[in-house]
Amino acid sequence: MQARILKSLLLLAGASLIAAALAHWCGWPGPWAALAGAAAILATHATVLGWEFIFAGRIARTHATEPGPENSRTSEMAAPPGWERSPALRAWLGEIVASLRAFFQSQIWFGDRELPTAATARKIPVLLVHGYFCNRALWRPLAKRLAERGHPVGSVNLEPVFGSIDDYTPIVAAGIERLLASSGADRVALVGHSMGGLAARAALRQAGTDQVAGLVTLGTPHRGTLYARRALGRNAAQMRPGSEWLGALAAAEPDDGYPKVTVILTHQDNIVVPAQPQSLPGARTIAFTGLGHVELIYAPAVHQAVCAALDVLAPATG
Repeated sequence: MQARILKSLLLLAGASLIAAALAHWCGWPGPWAALAGAAAILATHATVLGWEFIFAGRIARTHATEPGPENSRTSEMAAPPGWERSPALRAWLGEIVASLRAFFQSQIWFGDRELPTAATARKIPVLLVHGYFCNRALWRPLAKRLAERGHPVGSVNLEPVFGSIDDYTPIVAAGIERLLASSGADRVALVGHSMGGLAARAALRQAGTDQVAGLVTLGTPHRGTLYARRALGRNAAQMRPGSEWLGALAAAEPDDGYPKVTVILTHQDNIVVPAQPQSLPGARTIAFTGLGHVELIYAPAVHQAVCAALDVLAPATG
């Protein structure tokens, strides 16, 4: 959490320095200088995201013909209406908004707050597991929708931020136990975004499936991501394509995969590169078009897909 606050403060300091320079050296009025400083930081952020999408698009073309995992079933979802001809542009614009919302609002102000939850378990309880360099606050819109449908909702914060994914296994396991106790249910469902999907799989490897009815992953690098090569932490090293950790995780899972797993991905993922093939043996795969990596958390169409996946799991009891 401190690292996320520090990053935001550094960007705000950069905007302030630009504004001060314009006011002092160019004689700009204060409000206009402040606006220009903020615009410069926003433009830099958008440019960085743009290069991510360009690189991801080039890599995607080289992997377009690679087969997916055995026994996986893929459903293709169309781009948002009006963006059929420019899904990458739509993904870039949506990711700018989603990333600003995630890293400059939600995670700073709501990271330590509990998420909305249903008072009674009309549907299966859901434990939400966030990804790399994030916290539970990202899940607030989805948690609200799940709560309205009658799902008791639990969540975790994965720390240390740059630790091993194996360090998160007891955190996820404790989250499962808390949710079972508070809901009175026999089993829960896990929903993980990005690295959170790997943390959920690692927890399943250790605890088994007796308490878990199924798993839904959003933008998870099941086969690694090239961007992990330039990221910090043991967890980043574990997410590199072909890593020993990913190989050991896959080897410890059932030969026929997990039939109660739904893998949700986007063809324009700017963080999980290549975006395909990123599914699991035996899993159902839902591939979106026109969405970026962080926007998978917020998109209503993805929320609908998550709810549909949860509906096919065993109902909560107790």
